[in-house]
Amino acid sequence: MRYERGGGGGVVDYRVEGGWGALGVDEGGGVRLLRPLDREAPDGARTEALILAVDRGTPSLTSTATLTLSVLDVNDCAPTLLPPTVFHVPEGAPATFLGILRATDRDVWSLGHGPPFSFSLDLANPPHVMESVELHRESGVEEEEQEEKAVTGRGGASLWTVRPLDRERQRRLEVRVVVSDAGGRAASHVVVVVVGDVNDHPMAPATKTVYWWRTQGGRSEVALGRVHVADPDDCDLADKTFRWASLPPPALFSLNPKHGRPLRFPAPAARQVRAPPLRQ
Repeated sequence: MRYERGGGGGVVDYRVEGGWGALGVDEGGGVRLLRPLDREAPDGARTEALILAVDRGTPSLTSTATLTLSVLDVNDCAPTLLPPTVFHVPEGAPATFLGILRATDRDVWSLGHGPPFSFSLDLANPPHVMESVELHRESGVEEEEQEEKAVTGRGGASLWTVRPLDRERQRRLEVRVVVSDAGGRAASHVVVVVVGDVNDHPMAPATKTVYWWRTQGGRSEVALGRVHVADPDDCDLADKTFRWASLPPPALFSLNPKHGRPLRFPAPAARQVRAPPLRQ
């Protein structure tokens, strides 16, 4: 840009400072946007930029202007689930209430880009998931985290099992839930249902082979591991006790009656030794 001033001062150069580095100024002083803006970025809703105009005279003269830029919201963020998203249910339990699913959204709620949220089971869930859980619509008054005001009808869903689950068949269910905001923006999120173990299976005899190589000068007492039985239940060690099937106990082994280990071999041997049978 040029204006009347001698000594080269009629030429004006422009530059911009601040504004997230997203603004530029052309030769005529026009301000333009260099890249898309994200309102949900940190401090992304509003910024100020300093526009400087400097002539080429001697001495140079400078003028400044402050440009305030406010970013308008569009419904570009899908809602997300709030914790908890992991729930527990004992195996074999009848239809059980697991918990309430709630959601939030980074877009501006007053523009209709937030609640009420709706929840549904994703049709991409496998059949055994669709046959095991269901969602019930919930509504109520909850506290809005940022504006600290009550929001009525934010929306939620209660998660239920609809039949007994068997941990020995499925230890956990990964349930995909579709969450939609009032503007129709939606996303699918995973909710985990952990099936707790119940000691509901009898044990059966089982065997395992343990190899031990004793180096010269090594320890003569070695932990050989826990007693092995065939038991589909995996969380019932506290319910078990261990003892030798025959008395007196063998001289070369020892056994902890509470946790079944260590099974010790307390003396060196020059031949293979087979442990006697055990009872639980």
